[in-house]
Amino acid sequence: MTRIALTAVLALLLTSLSAALPTSRSMQYGNSFLQRSDGVHALYWNPANIGNGNLRHGDFVALNLGYRLDNNFLTISEYNDMTGTVLSTADEDDLLNDAPALLCFSGEGHSQFIGWSQDNMAICISTHAYGKSAFQREYLELMFRGNEYNHAYTFDNPHNMFEAFTFADITYGVGGYSVNDWLPGISWLPETSFGYAASILVGIASVESSRFYGSLETTEDGLSLNQTIDMRLGLGGYGFKGLAGVSSQIDDNLSVGLTLDNILGLISWQGKSQKRRYTVIADSILLADIDDTVINEKRVKLDNDGFISMLPVTLNLGALYAWRNTSYSLDWQHRVNESPIGNAKPTLSMAAEYLPIEQLPLRLGWSGNRDRKGRLNVSLGYRNPKYEIDISVCPDGIFPSGEDMSLGWALDWRLKY
Repeated sequence: MTRIALTAVLALLLTSLSAALPTSRSMQYGNSFLQRSDGVHALYWNPANIGNGNLRHGDFVALNLGYRLDNNFLTISEYNDMTGTVLSTADEDDLLNDAPALLCFSGEGHSQFIGWSQDNMAICISTHAYGKSAFQREYLELMFRGNEYNHAYTFDNPHNMFEAFTFADITYGVGGYSVNDWLPGISWLPETSFGYAASILVGIASVESSRFYGSLETTEDGLSLNQTIDMRLGLGGYGFKGLAGVSSQIDDNLSVGLTLDNILGLISWQGKSQKRRYTVIADSILLADIDDTVINEKRVKLDNDGFISMLPVTLNLGALYAWRNTSYSLDWQHRVNESPIGNAKPTLSMAAEYLPIEQLPLRLGWSGNRDRKGRLNVSLGYRNPKYEIDISVCPDGIFPSGEDMSLGWALDWRLKY
């Protein structure tokens, strides 16, 4: 019988949180939002649409919030069942049998502090936090079973890692410029607009494990332990990123768009930046001599040099089809390399919106890729010509089964004029 170390699991989840930029509104559509964006939200998705949509002149937003946590092995219902309980051996076996070889956690949080749009321009101040971590299944086995005699456990990169990244932005953009006016000779080109946005980035904090090595072995001479972690820490930085996009209205119902995000995107960490190595070493630990055991702990500062975090250039494609009181969208996103913001594998997102009455939108959004179970969002809202308010939760907050590995919500409102 072993009391489950839920505190450790929660710590990993919180670590992964403390680290196209989603907004609280886009999260309600599962981030299938490229062609749904307008006003302030188009700054982060497709600035070509800043002056489009159902706005007469513009909109105003403030203190919109959204977050999401994901993992690949523990559902919310399992967590609730195990909280405050003692697990039997059978319970532990079930968890270990279902656990993948790599336990992964990720999280993100976004807040639009204040934003305003007027006709074809917009400006906004936002904050963003991303994080992810991964640990080998053997850590869970050690927690439940303890170490086996004469068996060596090894933990290293890239199987074990963590990184978190948080920053603020001041973004200004313009859109709605007609490409048809620039290319009058191309008669077959549908009504197409262009826009761009530029962001001044203020780095708040960045932490990542650049080296991770651990070993544990029990022999006749006792237990030997070696754990070494190199961490890069940055506090305070500055940077820039650009976003350019186009939007085409194919017909009365269908529009398509394309954007290139994080153009020249980077944050230079020049504040309190340092690289440290944490090491714990113990050799030949015997239970009979545990009081005399020497455990060496070292914390070494390797350097104080600043460093640069590159934001991955991201290609986004999107389509929106509206028919009567329904609309359907499909987005495809691809980052050129791995980063705390996300992995490099293409992500597919889709969403549907239904208006049983004009003031009551109901939405369903989904996104996923080959390595990640799809995320599902359900949202509802209220809208009229002057303002909108929407709230979204992941399905675990709605369906009693709780067979979901995500937790999140988003709250969004705006004034329209």
